[in-house]
Amino acid sequence: MIESFPYFLSIKTLFILLFLKVLHRLYQAYQRSRRLKESLPFPNIPYTVPNPHWYFGHLRAIGSDVVRGQEHLCVTYASPNGISTFWTINRPSLSFLRADDINQVLRYSFHRQHVPSLAFHFKKLLGQHSLIMTVGKEWMSNRAIVQRAFTPASLRDCKIVMCDVSRRFVRSILLTIRRYQRITAVAEDEISDNENVNPDRSAGKWILQDISPLLKSVTIDVFGLAAFGHDFNSTSQGRIQEPLISKSFNFLSDDMVRRTFDLRSRFNPAAQYYYIPTSLNRQFKKENKALRDLLLDVIQKKRLQVQNQEQDKKDRLSMSEGGSIKMKKEKHVDDLLTRLLRVSLSSSSDDKKGGFNLTDEYLSDFLLTLLFAGHDTTCLSLIYALYLLARHPEQEKRCVEEARSVLGWKNTNCHNKESHHNIGAGVSEDDNEDFLLPPAPRRPSSTNKGQDAKEEGEDDDGYVIDSIKELPYTHAVMLESIRLYPPVTNSIRDLGRDMEIEIDGKKTTIHTGTRVFMSFYWIHRHPENFERPAEFLPERWVRWNKEQKRWEERDPDDEIEKEMAKKKIERRDKEKTSNENESDHSKNTATKDSDVSSSNYISPGLRSNLLSFAAGGRSCVGVRFALQETPIILAYFVRDIKAELADEDFELELARSGPNQKPKDGVPMVLSRRF
Repeated sequence: MIESFPYFLSIKTLFILLFLKVLHRLYQAYQRSRRLKESLPFPNIPYTVPNPHWYFGHLRAIGSDVVRGQEHLCVTYASPNGISTFWTINRPSLSFLRADDINQVLRYSFHRQHVPSLAFHFKKLLGQHSLIMTVGKEWMSNRAIVQRAFTPASLRDCKIVMCDVSRRFVRSILLTIRRYQRITAVAEDEISDNENVNPDRSAGKWILQDISPLLKSVTIDVFGLAAFGHDFNSTSQGRIQEPLISKSFNFLSDDMVRRTFDLRSRFNPAAQYYYIPTSLNRQFKKENKALRDLLLDVIQKKRLQVQNQEQDKKDRLSMSEGGSIKMKKEKHVDDLLTRLLRVSLSSSSDDKKGGFNLTDEYLSDFLLTLLFAGHDTTCLSLIYALYLLARHPEQEKRCVEEARSVLGWKNTNCHNKESHHNIGAGVSEDDNEDFLLPPAPRRPSSTNKGQDAKEEGEDDDGYVIDSIKELPYTHAVMLESIRLYPPVTNSIRDLGRDMEIEIDGKKTTIHTGTRVFMSFYWIHRHPENFERPAEFLPERWVRWNKEQKRWEERDPDDEIEKEMAKKKIERRDKEKTSNENESDHSKNTATKDSDVSSSNYISPGLRSNLLSFAAGGRSCVGVRFALQETPIILAYFVRDIKAELADEDFELELARSGPNQKPKDGVPMVLSRRF
């Protein structure tokens, strides 16, 4: 015992010394970090956000309030031309608000060095081969493969799906509203003799505490059919129901926020290590496995189907060359997964090096990334569009008129009280099918050379709508809602080359590798990028053509736009000159009047300043898909359904949802049939 005592004492002393050494190293790191934060991130740029945390820097502002946190970083302390600097942990970062500066960054910055802690959790969810997470040559290869799937032909096939699902979606909502009309029909009879009660206000309406699940049902159906040919049936059979995949998606999105953006979770081992057997970790594994199993099952079946089709095609081709049969050109409506598999098969057979080896794991990561990047963002865009239209009845009226003129509309004379009773009670759903089923869209009057020469009803072309050309005002509504409420509020890039910026009239060079933080929310609300940026003005994207009596896209280089802009400047100069010769009181009055007179014309919005989908090599691969899908769904919706805010005093607040944002407490709405 006595002999072992010195040995025990030496071990204990060693542990104490090691512990003190660790504390000393930590203290040194603390001192270095604190001294670093006391200096400017960029010595030649004085516009710096104050009071950084000694470890996190200003990272807490990014992870806290979506709007106010980014305003604190990017707006409050910015220079006159919209430049501010701050710390993200120990790395100096830069923020721009001018769209020209951001476009320059995006054009030459393909590389994005991920924050290790964030990248770890994103890879756990989306996989190693996700297009969001890959960099360098792997990213360039993956990007090339995906772009070969997003062809104009695939977009046309997707538009057929969008139109069919939208009509099915609207029909299911109408059936649900009608059930409420049936319930309230008796109540209407009882109060019809009461002069103090408005019968229209007691008609059946569908009251929703949050419209988000309803819109997720249609976007998930479009995604399933367009991406891999699987129908989740969320909007079929006259009912709206949330699919299991959507529930898994919601849990995983909220779990992502908890693990990555809640700074308290950074020091919680259970949130950082998935193998710890907590209830949330077990739930994560369960929901993630459910999504993966579904996608892998679809991929394996689709791969077998494509292989059989290609083999059958080769057999028929060989028989046609022998003269036994004549080959006929078949018409396919292919989903994106089918096109990817065909790209893989064709490149593997043609390329001696083996072409693109699209494994089940790679395709699963690809589809899961599309689900998170596409399904949720399109749903959010539709939510904000309906919210803004409910706030702006004049723009809503224009959107409805355009939808009905393009898609067609059956006036069933159901606006009077008697017809309300006939629909609400005593008429079966099957007997009143014409009332419930919205008509197919009319064939658009296009000047394309002979494309519309076929008679209507000959094929599915009657259901295909080019939302950008045929629904310009609805498309403008979606652009404006995305501008005001971008689903992805921010992104980061690392400069790919040196960049010159101007600070207080002096040229300053920002070196390669500098991290740039981009707040799309505040970039879109910067007055240098958009005139009257806080207002909802779809007219900044389109104008009314009096001669052709239709809306058309605005072109800043158009002679009409240049002439109107010139007159606006002359009017302002004239008013300014006249105001200088008046008294202070009359000058103030004239200034107010000039604001009113100048508000008649607004400069056209520049698409290059709309950065929700980014730009350059890292731009969103599904941008054309999203800008076709959302106007089509919105047009079918507003044509037959009126969405009103359940509370007139409702104020929209945003909260973080993974890399996206969402309404903090949902958007409560009341749905009724539009007459």
